[in-house]
Amino acid sequence: MSKRIVTVIIALLLMLFAPGPGAAETKNAAPVPYQGLDFASELKGAPERIIPLFPQSLGLIYLFSEQKNVVGMPFTKVRVSLHKGGFFSQADRAVMLKKDIGYPGMPNIESLIGFKPDLIITPSNFHMKANRFLDDMKIPQLRVHGTFSKTQHWLEAVENFGKIVHKDEQAKKYIDYFESKLELVRGRVKKAAPERRIKVAHLVKTGNKYTAYGQKSSFVKSFLNDIGCEVMGFDGKDNAETPLSQEEIIKFDPDFIFIESITHAGGKVKADLTEGFWPRLSAYRNGRVYFVPIDDESAFLTCWYFNLAAPLGILWTAKTIYPQLFEDVDIDAEADRFYMEFLKIDRRQMLQANESVKKSAGK
Repeated sequence: MSKRIVTVIIALLLMLFAPGPGAAETKNAAPVPYQGLDFASELKGAPERIIPLFPQSLGLIYLFSEQKNVVGMPFTKVRVSLHKGGFFSQADRAVMLKKDIGYPGMPNIESLIGFKPDLIITPSNFHMKANRFLDDMKIPQLRVHGTFSKTQHWLEAVENFGKIVHKDEQAKKYIDYFESKLELVRGRVKKAAPERRIKVAHLVKTGNKYTAYGQKSSFVKSFLNDIGCEVMGFDGKDNAETPLSQEEIIKFDPDFIFIESITHAGGKVKADLTEGFWPRLSAYRNGRVYFVPIDDESAFLTCWYFNLAAPLGILWTAKTIYPQLFEDVDIDAEADRFYMEFLKIDRRQMLQANESVKKSAGK
């Protein structure tokens, strides 16, 4: 048995029998999550062997065209399809040749070490048993804020990753684009001076339940608030994920409801609004319940409320709520340009491919 394998086994045993996070850690305040590169001295030049252990960090990979340098993928938590014309067939045809490395809650330690990565992308605010082991090995890690719960967390991660891969100009171009769309919406809504803030509820369909709070919702609540909406549960956006409370949404009575029906692990989730409470909501009665656009249902990165495509989601939301204020904004044309400029993807081809997949599946 080699010394390397023995080292790995010993480290795994130490992790398994080490005191959990509930012992001494509960006596101290939780550390404030930060975003940055640890063990930078171990990183020699731009990384050529990258592992995006945190599924949501995949947006960084494709934004900076670093897929050729990715050696492992979090397939356990990410659904991938290579149907012709789809997101992955255009952006990363070799994606299925990469090995599964697990995810932050259950990483494959031996694979992580065996790939000899130059960089691992991990969440800074999720407990991960492998953290201490990776630290001991001094493997460079870009720690990002799990869920990117505010827009600035996502943009900070874009800036940091751009520096690491030596593509600062791409980072600046994207950040400027993102911020320009936010400012466009903020400016027009403020100038129009509506009598009151529009009340919005953002829901995530997971299995048979709608989630109103927590990790899957915090990022969206952040930008909805930024563009002038009164968001249901905004003050509790960082709470644990909890199912929708019928009493709470009936009391809030939103003007608009936006529903995400795609997950990174399972793809599109059916949502038919059959529950009995919907007719009691103004948004439902006025036909203002909308499902967030998804350009490829097999790629969660193409959801317009996901971090990467959020600038499109911001414009779409603004035009949906205030059609007259944004009459001059051609959302489809904007989306076509976005995909080509930042991802080198033909969106029209992707949309056609997605429709073909749905028809063949009998959806």
